[in-house]
Amino acid sequence: MRIAELTDWAQRRLLIAGFVGLVFSGISQAAPTCGVDTLADYIASSGCSIGIFTINDFAFASQGVGSPTLLLASQITVTPTINLVGGTFDFQFQPNSAPGFSVLQNQSATYFINYDVDPHPPVIHAMFAEETRASVVPVQLTEDLCEGALFTGPTQGPASCSGTFQQLVLNGPGSPSTNVTFPTDVGELSIRNTLNLTGSFSVGAQVDSFDNQTTVSDPSVLRALPEPATPLFVVLGLLGLFVFQGRAKLCEVLLKFRS
Repeated sequence: MRIAELTDWAQRRLLIAGFVGLVFSGISQAAPTCGVDTLADYIASSGCSIGIFTINDFAFASQGVGSPTLLLASQITVTPTINLVGGTFDFQFQPNSAPGFSVLQNQSATYFINYDVDPHPPVIHAMFAEETRASVVPVQLTEDLCEGALFTGPTQGPASCSGTFQQLVLNGPGSPSTNVTFPTDVGELSIRNTLNLTGSFSVGAQVDSFDNQTTVSDPSVLRALPEPATPLFVVLGLLGLFVFQGRAKLCEVLLKFRS
């Protein structure tokens, strides 16, 4: 009987320890909340979260004609914003150093910035694109969308999409914008931005920034998930209970053995 009590006590301790291990595993795997950072840091990360969504696989490339000064990924700031009322989340891409997104006369530059929205229940409803203060000389933003699947292929150049393909195209000047509503809500989305700046024989071209805005049909999915500290406090409480009860039970069983 005493051996059975000790065995039962040990089994319960092992079950609690296993549960604690699973919780810690979940904490370690949770993606951090998306914040203001350089594009280079976004690329180096394993992804970030906005509500239930994980935004990941950021990629960047650039090319130019006429020897333009091309920005590095570290010279582009990524600013995410969330609108819980409107049910949207936005990524703005803006240079943080000179010469910005710009070219001189007889120069051209192309920037490629891509990322994915990880699979979740189908609530992604629409996309919106905007340029900010584009010059009179041609500045074109092309936003390719793979809805319900992910693009495959190189960062720059042709890519294939096994889902639904749609494209948004913006041409300066000013701050043009455009949007598209998906035929059906999707749970997975791949986005490829191509920014083209082409200077004429007399003037250059520039744009301050551009934005990608994603609309969801259920704004509640954009609410922040509990911080990692919340489940951590739960785990610490369980560990304290585990140690306290374990010592008390062990003492009780040992006393019975001695008697």
